[in-house]
Amino acid sequence: MTDDLRLHIGAPHGGMLDITDEVDRPIYTFGFVKPHAYARRSEIMDDIWHLSERRATPLYVLREKDDTITPELAVQHYWAHRNRPFFQDLIKMVTGDVHSFVLAGKDAIPYFRALLGATDSSKAEPDTLRHKYGEPTRGIAYNAVHGSDSLQSVVTETALHFGRDELDPIVWQRIDAYKQWLDNMKP
Repeated sequence: MTDDLRLHIGAPHGGMLDITDEVDRPIYTFGFVKPHAYARRSEIMDDIWHLSERRATPLYVLREKDDTITPELAVQHYWAHRNRPFFQDLIKMVTGDVHSFVLAGKDAIPYFRALLGATDSSKAEPDTLRHKYGEPTRGIAYNAVHGSDSLQSVVTETALHFGRDELDPIVWQRIDAYKQWLDNMKP
């Protein structure tokens, strides 16, 4: 048994986060409020905290910013979907003003994905962000909030949307460690 490792999370909802199992359960994740929901970004960010706390899986906002996704950045971000029939529509939908953020919390990736709800917001569970803010009549991509779906996505997307000067150095140390761990896992 290893000693507990703890990381201090700052305001506005600060606390101590146990990072003992961080290798198996990464504490960081990335997300953004999509252009069609951008006007409601403050509500969505408040809901991330309140809904996660209510579920006893607090997710702390480490950094957030208003930004613009260009078509070029959208292509980089959604490159994994480049051969899918919906790719061009997805690029058009996500191009524009967004609200990007990095969250920290125990096992952050799956907990944030659960908080988001189903990708198709018409099938999203009640009390999830996509159920509350998604626009299913406009299509699946209009689900209001993007969230990284894997450790590889967290590493790639954080680097695409935040510069080294925009996040605390300790966050970049952890992201770099995740990247190294992933690189070492490749055959």
